[in-house]
Amino acid sequence: MLDVASRTPGFLSVKAAARVLGIRERSVRELIERGRLRSSRLGRLHFLSTRTVESYRRTRRARQRQAALRHAG
Repeated sequence: MLDVASRTPGFLSVKAAARVLGIRERSVRELIERGRLRSSRLGRLHFLSTRTVESYRRTRRARQRQAALRHAG
């Protein structure tokens, strides 16, 4: 399938977002469906802004660090 999002500056495909976040593509779609990640659609394709994905990644890492600190103490 043609990966238009990968050639659109400032946007990522679901596949690329999954790679950045270190999760499955299905998980990215679930985050979109639950409203945790915003995306734009063109037909069946989702486009996620790079900023949105990076922001979610930072938030996710911070939560993981806090959880690790709670379990360590």
